[in-house]
Amino acid sequence: MSGFSYIAPLLIVSAVSQGITNCDYGHFEVDPSTGNCAFDCEYDNRYVAISTLSFAFIKEECSNVQYAAIFYPGDCASLDDLVWPSDCGCPFCGCSTETTTPVYNTVTKYVRKSCVSTLCSSVVDEATGQEALVHQYNTELSVYDAVFWNEFACPPQTCTVGEDEYVQGDDWIPENSDGTCGDSFCFCGSDGTENCASFSAITSSTDALLKYKFLDQCRYYLQDCL
Repeated sequence: MSGFSYIAPLLIVSAVSQGITNCDYGHFEVDPSTGNCAFDCEYDNRYVAISTLSFAFIKEECSNVQYAAIFYPGDCASLDDLVWPSDCGCPFCGCSTETTTPVYNTVTKYVRKSCVSTLCSSVVDEATGQEALVHQYNTELSVYDAVFWNEFACPPQTCTVGEDEYVQGDDWIPENSDGTCGDSFCFCGSDGTENCASFSAITSSTDALLKYKFLDQCRYYLQDCL
């Protein structure tokens, strides 16, 4: 599976955190006044040194750390567990055994449910060749609408239609043999099944998911068909 090819120089950092205040969000970038990687507080060029950041704060700001702390708490519990990219950005949490097959987990937070894939894979320092194994994550699918809440599978399922492959939740209007737009609407269900219905059937259908998806997308699709 692709999508985990993070290649960047590494800097291993261990720091004693003193915490910060009046900084609810932001991102990591190079502080132009010092040339060092720092946290830009609330995107207003108020730079905070990495050495003053607590593990809890970094975890809240960086999804890689947040997910590692949830799924692999033994590998991600303190500042000493962090691996920092020297090109400045969110750190990773180290791991000990490289994996090639993703592990999938469902994460529910507030009104969003996500399917997150996990790998323990190597990142490489292009300058020195130094390698480190880190937990890396990819969000494969997210739902946040009540209609789709139960139309969810992790890992995501796919539907193969001819030479085309669709991921669950994808929808499309099949073309006629002459390339013109057809008169039916399809979507890929969470069980990997292609679900199709004619436009006329959808209007009288009692399938709430089918009607919702059609009405949600009809302006986008039908403007090419009218």
